[in-house]
Amino acid sequence: MIDEENFDDIRPYRGDEVPEVLNRLKNSQWLMSGLRTVFLPKTPRFLAPLIDRILKIYLSLKLGNTQTVGSFQRKIIVDTLLHPIVKKTSSGLSYSGLENLDSSQNYLFVSNHRDIILDPALLDYILSKNNFEMAQVAFGDNLLFNDVISDLIRINRGVIVKRSLPPRDQYIASMKLSNYIRKTLEEGESIWIAQSSGRSKDGMDITNPAIMKMLYFAYKQDKLDFHEFLRRTKIVPVAISYEYDPCDRMKAWEIHRKRTRGEHKKRRYEDLVSIMAGIKGFKGKVHYHFNAPMPPEYKNAKELVTAIDERIQHGYKLWATNFIAYDVIHNTNLFEQTYSEFEKQRFFLRFRRLSKQVRNILLEAYSNPVANKMMHGKKIQME
Repeated sequence: MIDEENFDDIRPYRGDEVPEVLNRLKNSQWLMSGLRTVFLPKTPRFLAPLIDRILKIYLSLKLGNTQTVGSFQRKIIVDTLLHPIVKKTSSGLSYSGLENLDSSQNYLFVSNHRDIILDPALLDYILSKNNFEMAQVAFGDNLLFNDVISDLIRINRGVIVKRSLPPRDQYIASMKLSNYIRKTLEEGESIWIAQSSGRSKDGMDITNPAIMKMLYFAYKQDKLDFHEFLRRTKIVPVAISYEYDPCDRMKAWEIHRKRTRGEHKKRRYEDLVSIMAGIKGFKGKVHYHFNAPMPPEYKNAKELVTAIDERIQHGYKLWATNFIAYDVIHNTNLFEQTYSEFEKQRFFLRFRRLSKQVRNILLEAYSNPVANKMMHGKKIQME
C-alpha cells in the first residue's frame, strides 16, 4: 500500500478549490491581455483596454456557475479555447487507434513531446470528444512562471513535476511523484506524461528509461514485480505528429548554440514565448495515434522503453514536410512522389532567412521521423 503523503504541492486543484481559483483568473489583467494576444493579435493599442474588459465579461458569463474542474475544462478549455485553436491554426486534427481503448477504463498515456502545452491539451480534446474522461497532465515546474500560469495548469488537472533539485531532493521528489501517479491511477483517473523530461527538439522521440523507473518506484517499494506494474498501469504509447512545428526555428537555433557555444542559456520567459508560438503558430495537419496498452511481458525499463519507442515510431504519421526534409538532407529523390514542387517551395519559405547551418539542423529534425521508421523496419506509408 502507498504511505500517506502530503501531495498538496504537486497535485491538481480539488473541486472545493475551484471557485476561489476561477475568481482569481477572472480578475487577472495578465490573463485577459494574454487571451487578447492569442485570439485578437491585431488589436490596435488604443482598443486594448476595451477588448480586455470585454474578454473579462465574456469569460465571467461563460463560466457562469462553474463549480468543478471538469466543467471548467469542457466550457473553457475544450469549447472556448482548443476548438478555435484547432480551427484557426491547423489544417485539421485527426486521430486513430481509439478502438484499442475502453472509455470505461483509465490509462497512463506516454507520448512523444513536441509542444509544451498543446501535446497534452489536444490529447484531452480528443478524449473529451470521444466520451473518455480527460487525463491529469504532468508539467515541469519550470513552467510555473507566475501565479496565473500555476492556477491555469493546476485547474486543468496539472501535476507538478519538480526538476533541477539536488540529487537527494530529486530522489525524494521522484518517489513522491511516483506514489501520486500510482494513487491517481488506482483511484480510476488517467494521467499523461511525456516520454522524456523536455520537448524533442531534433525529432528523434526517444523514451528516457528514467521516466519508466520513476513510474515503477511506487510499485517496487511494495515488492511488486515489473510485470505486475505493467498490468496495473495500462501504459498507452501515443504518437503525436505535426505537419509544421511552429517552434521549429527556435528549436534549431537552440541546438545550433549548443553545438557552437557548448550551451544554450535560456532567456527569461523563453518557455512562455514557446507556449505562445505553439498556440498561435500554424501547424498544418496534426495526428494522434493511440496504441493498445503495453502487455505485461517486459522484464525491466530498458525492454519497456524499446517497445514504447517502436510503437510510437510505428504510429507516427509522416507528412510531405518530413519526406521533403529527408530527400534534401540525404540528397536523394526517394520520396519525391509524395510531394509536389509547390509544397517543397512553400516549405522552404519558412527557412529563407536562416543560415545554412541552422537550416540543416531544422531539416534534420523534420527528416528524423522518416529515418526512425526506416531504422525500426516500419513500412513507410506514402499518401
